Amino acid sequence: MNSSKTPLTYYCVSSGDNKGPTRGGGNGVNSLLEFHNQKLTSIDNFHHAFRGKKSPWLRPFDTVNKRLRLLDEGVYNYQFYRKLRAKNADLYVCHDTRCAEGLLKRGLPVALVYHGQGDSLYERESFGKATTQPVRARMLQREEYAFKHSVALAFPSKGAKQAYIETSELPAELLDKIDQRAQILYNTSTLNEVTQASSITAQLKAEAKGRRIITTISNLNTAKGIDLIPKFLSQINDFSQKFLWLLIGSKGGDIKEIEREVQQQRLQKGFMHIPRVPHQDIAPILNNSEYYLMHHRKSIFDIATLEAMHCGAIPILSPIGGNLELNRDDNILYVDQLTQFVEKMSDTKFIDLMGKRNQQVYKNFFGPEQFLVGYKKFIEDAINA
Repeated sequence: MNSSKTPLTYYCVSSGDNKGPTRGGGNGVNSLLEFHNQKLTSIDNFHHAFRGKKSPWLRPFDTVNKRLRLLDEGVYNYQFYRKLRAKNADLYVCHDTRCAEGLLKRGLPVALVYHGQGDSLYERESFGKATTQPVRARMLQREEYAFKHSVALAFPSKGAKQAYIETSELPAELLDKIDQRAQILYNTSTLNEVTQASSITAQLKAEAKGRRIITTISNLNTAKGIDLIPKFLSQINDFSQKFLWLLIGSKGGDIKEIEREVQQQRLQKGFMHIPRVPHQDIAPILNNSEYYLMHHRKSIFDIATLEAMHCGAIPILSPIGGNLELNRDDNILYVDQLTQFVEKMSDTKFIDLMGKRNQQVYKNFFGPEQFLVGYKKFIEDAINA
């Protein structure tokens, strides 16, 4: 590493395309860091690189057969890592094990931030993707190499770290070291200003007809637990007369299964589904929602929940993983405590108090400034490791 007095240089690296700071996962956090650091300039000489998925000159042909796809992958990996190696940075902050392994094998100093919901095999299979034994072995090999050789490790919450350790097939000795070494780097959101108006809010208000709005923004994979929500809501007396549950999302699962469960619990008149909305509509929707509901089976630290807190939508969450770390001032409601707050859910004073409390907690603990301070310290610790 650079031991001279010349300014240190850092690269933030992730495997996918740069689709902006509103996406989740490693690519989204990489972009989120770039987005906020450009405004606040907390970390000097901090550059960003996105590996992408395909080399442009082979892209039109790589659907022809598997050999061309593998050639594409090999060529682009070579080009990408050679380019980064030439930068001669003092540290490469990698947001996934693929990039971490690629840079480590070229002798470069890497700090790894892992954003998965469990290990990569667990996360892949939670989306219903089949995994052959050779693929399983390669994924495990990659994770072992990346975690073993990185100079510093981090997760986006204590719950994320625990989820990884519980699902990983890595050797117990290495998992113990991960548990001891890994820092916690909480995420933030891009919603700097909460806007009131949007074309979709008029539609939402018309559908709600004066009822309180409970919003869920999520893909439908097993870890998110969306299929558990209808039964939970059925415990609220006269739910459809008092509330509207708005579900935004359709990827990673079968929406028809959710709709069948809604029908079975007789919640049809209190249910609205929108497959997808532009991110600019998220703030207006959350600002017009009294509650934000997630029933995770596994929780790391959802950026959408932070967005809800920022907008004053009161989170109702399962008491697991990263969800527990959001509760800094009795600001989170938990699904296993429904009997303690169900009678207050329509009370205006309760909604106003809890909404403002969540906005304050977001500002004090999870705002952009705190986000960048955490990463700055992580980088300094890695440099001095």
